[in-house]
Amino acid sequence: MTSTTKQAGDYDRNFGQEGKFELPCFFGSLLGRNFTAMVPQNHNTLVSALVYDDAGKRHYAIIRLTPEGSLDTAFGREGMFIGRFNEGEHSQPEALAVLADGRIAMLGLTAVPARPFPKPMLLLLDQDGNSPTVPVMLEVPEAAALVIGSGRLTASGTHFMAALNLYSPPGMPQPKPRVYRLDLQGNPGFPNRTFIEVKVAPDEDQVEIAALVQLEDGFIVSGSRVSASNASEGFIARYDNTGLLDAAFGEGGIIAFQVPGQATRINTLSRRSNGSLVVAGYSQTDETSPSRAFHWQFTALGAVDPAFNQGNPVVDDKATAWYSASLDSDGRLITFGIGDIYLYRRYLPNGSIDPDYNPAAELVGNQEGMVCLNHGRITLLGYNAPAAIGVIGTVTAIQN
Repeated sequence: MTSTTKQAGDYDRNFGQEGKFELPCFFGSLLGRNFTAMVPQNHNTLVSALVYDDAGKRHYAIIRLTPEGSLDTAFGREGMFIGRFNEGEHSQPEALAVLADGRIAMLGLTAVPARPFPKPMLLLLDQDGNSPTVPVMLEVPEAAALVIGSGRLTASGTHFMAALNLYSPPGMPQPKPRVYRLDLQGNPGFPNRTFIEVKVAPDEDQVEIAALVQLEDGFIVSGSRVSASNASEGFIARYDNTGLLDAAFGEGGIIAFQVPGQATRINTLSRRSNGSLVVAGYSQTDETSPSRAFHWQFTALGAVDPAFNQGNPVVDDKATAWYSASLDSDGRLITFGIGDIYLYRRYLPNGSIDPDYNPAAELVGNQEGMVCLNHGRITLLGYNAPAAIGVIGTVTAIQN
């Protein structure tokens, strides 16, 4: 019998099967189906997956979940949109976004099986998973490839944007991350160009983007940067819509920070309605020491926010890393990460733990493809749960 108990932090057992939805059998019950991303579509939820056929070929897939956590069979073909960017190549979805005109954008990758050197691809389809456009390859240096799992996609108003981390073979110059901006017709969104390189550190330093947020008058990127002489640190950079750093933010458009005495890595960023920015990730003393999850708030102009934990990072005593986070309508932050098992918490706007939130769901999986998405009365956690076939992509609903 379905429970109607509404304890914040417990399963919403009216969703799916007792609070959980497992990705359907796209090609067969014994074949892999990995969760990769999800976004809201009005009251529904779009979910993307990497799926395998019986010959071991990799395909992208998108499904739509109803508010009750069931497969919407009116979407795509019998509830599924499945394909490959290029025939004869492996495909994998990275991120989803819903455009202002209702269309769905999917960022993904394609790679020749004999030489897995993935290239970024973009595809659009209508709101019901039909009429896909011809896939377009985003411009990258000839010898560069997409770092798998690093793709970010966002849409707002008349434009949508993507962010990529790239790499080149050993011995070659390593490319900088790129941010792409396109209008809804696919035209360049920056003056006379479709992308900018994210240059927030000296050329010899490594830069990784973890988050991309669109604003009306610009955009924000956040992530980590590492130099040969210093431990990693987090950064936030704000740009205007021409692709130039916004000098009103931080120092010349950039802020860099570390949890005191710790190497610091950023995995996600959330923006509050007042413009404040909350980053989350993990820190550690050195590579051999255990890591600890943290989150930290900065003002809209890039200063440490004294109203949040007296300006200090909030370090968790059990979680080793936060991989995703989401804000609810009351400004509370739900974080999703890993400790001994999956862990999730809810924090009040001042950074303190929410005493009314009881994380009762026991979830197990790996750190790939973890997504936390506030969706009104519930928070959806997407992840890959262990199974006899390897993993099964799963979406769990948690009561707000």
